[in-house]
Amino acid sequence: MAEKGLQTVFETFAKDGKISPDCIKKWFKEAAVIGKDTGITEADVDAAFAKTSKDKKGLEFADVKECVTALAKEKKVELKELMEKLAAVGPMKSVKPGAAEAGAKLVKDEKEK
Repeated sequence: MAEKGLQTVFETFAKDGKISPDCIKKWFKEAAVIGKDTGITEADVDAAFAKTSKDKKGLEFADVKECVTALAKEKKVELKELMEKLAAVGPMKSVKPGAAEAGAKLVKDEKEK
């Protein structure tokens, strides 16, 4: 069940079947995957992203699952717990509606223009 929800959230924010490193970090923060409770930091996510990304521009869904699995194993956190947290995220506050069509541009990026 969590995997299907995870894929649904992924597809909402993916551009050309991939999700960017910045969007992944926003997603993980909003889902409370990055934080004191899990012990997972942005640096941990960056490292896992670097290990699982084939082209450094984004992760496909299978890569996201691999990234989450690696983080869970490294930080000794239940994989199911992380997957459920990520799947439970609704539309992210930090990403504009229609982000998939716009390449998942972050609200912060728009304010800087």
